[in-house]
Amino acid sequence: MDLHLLTMLKEYVEFVDAFNSGDYEGSIQGLDSQRLVLHEQLLQYTGLTRTTDMYRYAKDQMHLARMAGYVVGHDY
Repeated sequence: MDLHLLTMLKEYVEFVDAFNSGDYEGSIQGLDSQRLVLHEQLLQYTGLTRTTDMYRYAKDQMHLARMAGYVVGHDY
């Protein structure tokens, strides 16, 4: 498992979850800007396209990592 990718995916899920729950500090624009930058990095790193649901992809990859014995966070 690519630990760098796993770290980026975990961060992406945390951004989206914070955005959806309203549990974040700062502005919505700042949070969304950070998410967009990370989204672009993930697209480049993985070779995925914009048609991919990145949140679902991230959750699925984190689940597979957890099944393989990696610690990836609380309820992923």
